[in-house]
Amino acid sequence: MSAELILRALGFTLTATSVSFVLAALLGALVAAARRSPWAPLRWLAIAWVSVLRGVPPLGRRSAARSGTSRGQAKLTALTATILTFSLVGSAFLAEAYRSGLDSVPRSQFEAIAATSMPAWPGFSRVILPQALPVSISAAGAYLIHLLKDTALASLIGVQELTFITNDAVQRGSNGFTAFLLLGLAYLALSIPVALAARGTEARLRRRWAVSA
Repeated sequence: MSAELILRALGFTLTATSVSFVLAALLGALVAAARRSPWAPLRWLAIAWVSVLRGVPPLGRRSAARSGTSRGQAKLTALTATILTFSLVGSAFLAEAYRSGLDSVPRSQFEAIAATSMPAWPGFSRVILPQALPVSISAAGAYLIHLLKDTALASLIGVQELTFITNDAVQRGSNGFTAFLLLGLAYLALSIPVALAARGTEARLRRRWAVSA
């Protein structure tokens, strides 16, 4: 494997992961908001969205990405199909991360905001969000690591990411144990900074809230 091929594969993995995560985070916030809507049909739609997409198995995601590159008049690139698939699925997981954070805030906090007639957004941003974020960030960080490894499914539709080039090297005669050991170490090296960043951010937010409370 050439250094150029490895860097290109790494670039695809990081691009697919980061863009999918950002889009999933934005869409997941909308889904989480819908789950707390006073309008019952919107809540049911959000619950169905989360239940269905969280239940999609990994091979189902592969099939969805493959169909996006092979059907219809406007075919998607492999990168676009991968990002679209993981963004939609990820929105369900991150909506649950947001929900768990909001559910961790004592009900009395919401009641206190209502009792003081504080406007909705200041009450949410100053009281609820600082308490919910540490829990949500912890869950979101865990999902980001999961997503990073899940991008390996793109190799099944012929995308030259890290797993694909490793498989290709083994088929060309490279030692399988060594190749996949290096692949595992590569994913570990990418995952550790994410875990440390999520843990550090969670700790800082908890300390900030403890000081301001």
